[in-house]
Amino acid sequence: MKNLYALLVGSALALSTANAKQLTIDGQQSQYRTQLSASVSHTEYRTEYRETTCSREVLDGYREVCRWVPGGTTCHTVGGGQNCGLTPSGRQCFDVPGREVCETSPGYQDCDSVPQYRTEYYTCTRSVQVPYTVKDYDVENDVVVNVARNQQLPKGVSEVLDLSQNGNTMSITSVKSTAKVLVLASQQTEEVSNSGLLKRLRTTVNVQLIDRNAALGAFLSPITLAIQNKSLVVTSGLIQDMNAVTYELDLRRNKLFKDEVVIQRALARNEVTLMQNGNQTIATIDFQKLGILDRIDGKKIKIDLRLKSNLNLDQVINRQDIPAGIGEKKELDTRLN
Repeated sequence: MKNLYALLVGSALALSTANAKQLTIDGQQSQYRTQLSASVSHTEYRTEYRETTCSREVLDGYREVCRWVPGGTTCHTVGGGQNCGLTPSGRQCFDVPGREVCETSPGYQDCDSVPQYRTEYYTCTRSVQVPYTVKDYDVENDVVVNVARNQQLPKGVSEVLDLSQNGNTMSITSVKSTAKVLVLASQQTEEVSNSGLLKRLRTTVNVQLIDRNAALGAFLSPITLAIQNKSLVVTSGLIQDMNAVTYELDLRRNKLFKDEVVIQRALARNEVTLMQNGNQTIATIDFQKLGILDRIDGKKIKIDLRLKSNLNLDQVINRQDIPAGIGEKKELDTRLN
């Protein structure tokens, strides 16, 4: 095909090129420095007119199309009425019945001339939108990564982080995960200078490695609820640090039209008694100690309990190592006897 001419038109989606660098950390080093770069571009479109093949439908004569119209029988009544005359007793009339006459008509063909068309091809010119990239400016980002020291990590643990600059945005992902630690990262970026052709950024990243079992051990085994001795017993995975979790209790007394909320809040540490049993933790929540036993004793109740992680999960970048269903409510409908 042959290009005839082109006309420049508006711009569209912004694009960017990126580069990435990998960083290996083990929770012992304190600080790393690196530089990332990228470019920001946008797509514009120009209209080009090109020779191509078009088609159209042209008249190619007529053809006769016929349809059969069936005949039928038509009937009507003839004669009949009244016959009147004079008699010695006066004028009298008599009804004269009519008779039915039927006619049968034959069927016939009804024909019409219908136009016929054929496809004709010819050379024509059409417009097409052709994208092209226009560079706006370059980006350079001076990155400082601060890694918090943690002497409690499992031995030999290291994580590989991928730092990627995509336009004005820097992202951090976990490339190699040992499933032994959680990687928490937060970042803050400021613009240092902008000449229009080059934008300089400075990003500070704070990284923390946390023992996964210590932080999320409670969620590594199924969580179950049971009632024992006027108390709620919650069985979970092993809790190594009470500060790592929060027990949120929603207990309602069943009533005919609307359940009555008895307690709905996070429990304080002294309201939960913990006991270790192998790789599990058994938490006991005493209703008498909570001061609600007299309201629910012998009553039908509904319990919703959420075992919540106090870890800022939004900062975890190796999210594939977070247990599924973390923070889900567990329900129990029962009668407190």
